[in-house]
Amino acid sequence: NGIFGATIDSNGGSNFNSKNHHRIRYYKKYQPYNVLIGESISLPCNITPSITIDDDVSLILWYRDDQSTPIYTVDARGLGNTLKTAKHFHDNNIFDGDDDVDDRITFNITYPISYLRFKQTRAHDTAEYRCRVDFRRDRTINRVMKLNVIGMFPANKLTIFDDNNNNINDIAGPFNEDEPLNLTCISEGGHPIPKVRWWKGEQLINDGDGDDDGDISVSNVIIDNNKSLIIVKNVIKFKKMLRKHLMMPITCESMNTNLTVPITKTILIDLNCKFKQ
Repeated sequence: NGIFGATIDSNGGSNFNSKNHHRIRYYKKYQPYNVLIGESISLPCNITPSITIDDDVSLILWYRDDQSTPIYTVDARGLGNTLKTAKHFHDNNIFDGDDDVDDRITFNITYPISYLRFKQTRAHDTAEYRCRVDFRRDRTINRVMKLNVIGMFPANKLTIFDDNNNNINDIAGPFNEDEPLNLTCISEGGHPIPKVRWWKGEQLINDGDGDDDGDISVSNVIIDNNKSLIIVKNVIKFKKMLRKHLMMPITCESMNTNLTVPITKTILIDLNCKFKQ
């Protein structure tokens, strides 16, 4: 399940019978938490003690990567203190230059799971985070998780052209039965580089594949890749237009991640069919 558990001695020993030893439960979660840059995400932390009778949280610490100083602290230590009266504070030195860290990163206390919430994530939020929970009686819990802030965005424009460089918006053609046809879809923008694909109705046409009759092929080519603009094209080639292609919907799709919605453009093919005797 991607989690390992271990009970360790905070003093480095292995004998837990000593009263001087503090026992710690440690869990590492390998499954990453992925979020698009600028969006919000919450990292979970279990604050419920295994011994629920006469026990409570005394201290919650959030660490980032291998830093020894916590980035976020919830301090409920002291006689009569509870999580409701606990002090919350950040280490602003770690978030140097992040002027709105107090509003952007908060810890929401709920039971049994509480959450460190990031509003409007930024690229530098990408890191491994560890939630440490100290109880008054129970063992300390450490949970580790990876946050990936992904700087990506979909393509911003799709254009379809025929062999005569006509820009097609709704209906392509009419073309002639038994003649070849090439349609080119151009995708502009997007990061990382999108993959442009064709769909024939609800059937995906893979690169280099043909349909059941072997009369269609596609090719996906990156024609320009620079920092200012990424352009990818995919050409669908009909070796011979058939009657079954009349008013057939075909869709060009540009997709670069399952975290964003792909952009699509659908057209219909019009055809001049030969007279059948």
